[in-house]
Amino acid sequence: MEYAKQHLDRMVTDFEALGYSTTFKVLNGIHFGVPQKRQRVFIVSVRNDVLEDIGMPWMLVSSLFPEPALDEEPTIEQAIGDLQLNNMNRIDAEELCERMKKSAKYKWLKRLPKNPDRVVSVGDDVVSNFYEKFIAHRKKWGKSIPEAKHSFYQSRRVPWNQASHSLTEQGLASLSVHLHPLEDRIFTPLEAAAIMTLPTDYVNPSEDIYERGKRIGLMVAPLMAKYLAESIYENLLQKYNEKSEDFS
Repeated sequence: MEYAKQHLDRMVTDFEALGYSTTFKVLNGIHFGVPQKRQRVFIVSVRNDVLEDIGMPWMLVSSLFPEPALDEEPTIEQAIGDLQLNNMNRIDAEELCERMKKSAKYKWLKRLPKNPDRVVSVGDDVVSNFYEKFIAHRKKWGKSIPEAKHSFYQSRRVPWNQASHSLTEQGLASLSVHLHPLEDRIFTPLEAAAIMTLPTDYVNPSEDIYERGKRIGLMVAPLMAKYLAESIYENLLQKYNEKSEDFS
């Protein structure tokens, strides 16, 4: 990921050349009410004259980032448990289940435990185990040894009582990456929207079920953005506005 670090450094340099003090930080959504282990880099740039007006040294710009707001991690069940009885959600869920049954991956996926007590993957907990036993059996009887397969490690199932892995564009466009805890399918668009903390009145304009998921996978979780915006307002903009009013 060296190319990404170089790109980030170039962005910071360009902002600073334009008169902004710039900092960045990795924030994890699970610390701010998002039921995902969603780590993302956030960049904050503040005009130098604004910092001078409120008396904030440039080295304190990093204090604008919010501190973790929750002691307990939100869970998948808290986010989407009520959607399991939602009629619109069931239509999409059944469509995804049927598509999965037609996939070559289904013969492996159906062996993966439902609502496990830990994170499991098709690669680690099904495919690898199968070939390990299969090869051992053939060795025992002196038969030719096939090459073990290594695949489907990204097809993971997270328990109800944990936060989801980070939802991604590609993952929500795939049949078997972000697996539902109880069913042999990925999350529906409605479930993905809830895990992303989108409002219940969010309208996804795409008709294709995978396109709807991909849009969500690209987003910044709104609840994460809310905590960041509130912290910037309370620690910077509010002080700047009050200072401006004193001079008006």
